[in-house]
Amino acid sequence: MLAPSGEYVCQCCFSNAGHQFAAVQGNVIHVYSTVTHELLVNLKGHNNRVRALVWTDNDLELISAGTDGAVYEWQVLSLSLSSLSLSLCVCVCVCVCV
Repeated sequence: MLAPSGEYVCQCCFSNAGHQFAAVQGNVIHVYSTVTHELLVNLKGHNNRVRALVWTDNDLELISAGTDGAVYEWQVLSLSLSSLSLSLCVCVCVCVCV
């Protein structure tokens, strides 16, 4: 997918209920409403490219993993970063365990 800036979007996912869509462009996560097609928020915090995304079961949080090993939990409704975990591993995917 090609973003308006000309940069490719390399990671994206729908929320579990399907009402939101998250797409990564570099180190920024864009969250859109699938109902109104409007941009809801740009989530900025990663220093390097975002490699993986997953929504929690209740669709209130979005978990992202960067190429630098940083894993962020975003509170989408409050538009804030709720937690951060840094490690020396390379993240290939993100899993949410309940």
